[in-house]
Amino acid sequence: MPYFIERDKMKITLELKGKHKGMDYFVIFIDREMYGKSPFESFYEFEKHRCGYVKVPEKHPFYEKHYDWIHENYDVEVHGGLTYSEKKIGSCNDSGWFIGFDCAHYGDTIERCTEYYVKRECINLINQMKGIK
Repeated sequence: MPYFIERDKMKITLELKGKHKGMDYFVIFIDREMYGKSPFESFYEFEKHRCGYVKVPEKHPFYEKHYDWIHENYDVEVHGGLTYSEKKIGSCNDSGWFIGFDCAHYGDTIERCTEYYVKRECINLINQMKGIK
């Protein structure tokens, strides 16, 4: 019999959607509610954290590329490195190709990784992407 009472539940909130240099960016806040866990699991340190995403234009070299491929082929610097590449982000209605990063690394806090901080990192990512041909 498993030790799980119920799996983790997450509430995902779109805090900010903006545009910089013609590219869309998104700041998402994740609130994870813990109900039950295995005694063999370590405590999930980041119950609440933010993530930043940028919508990749179809003609950009990053379009439909996995974030590992981007790391291997381009020198892109963003908070904690790229950790996301998918066709959708959360329950957001936008479709396309998105790359992003999270603020759920050792030392990250929601007080340090504010909505404004994540927005700045998204803009930083867009500026780097605009420099790539």
